[in-house]
Amino acid sequence: MKKSLYILFLLTLTFASSVSAHTYLESSSPSDGETVTEDRQEIVLKFETPIEKSSSFTLLSEGGEELPVQDIQVNGDTLSGKAAEPLGNGNYTVKWSIIGEDGHLINGEYVFTVAKESAAEENAEPSNEPEEEGRESGSGGPL
Repeated sequence: MKKSLYILFLLTLTFASSVSAHTYLESSSPSDGETVTEDRQEIVLKFETPIEKSSSFTLLSEGGEELPVQDIQVNGDTLSGKAAEPLGNGNYTVKWSIIGEDGHLINGEYVFTVAKESAAEENAEPSNEPEEEGRESGSGGPL
């Protein structure tokens, strides 16, 4: 009987700890350390478990200035929002604050980089016009 109670107690502790586990960031777009080379406005964070509707994030520029984020939404385990304008070149920090399924407040952050080609570089395509050709020797011209 004592042995059965002991096993039951251990099983209860094992399952109780897995139920109260915190949720963590599973993936993001852009991801931590990623270099984005195209226009980017949308930020999407996916967590391991559903999160509460009051969860949110902020977007900071390289200089630490908070940038406006619109349409922040929580859908199950996903938190998303859009920067007011396409992000310019530089490093950005996403600071998130969520309330997990277990009711605990969890914070985190990650950094990504935007490195788009400038408009001048995009328009500076090599010329396909042939260069003016000089007369070649022995071309059969008049002597």
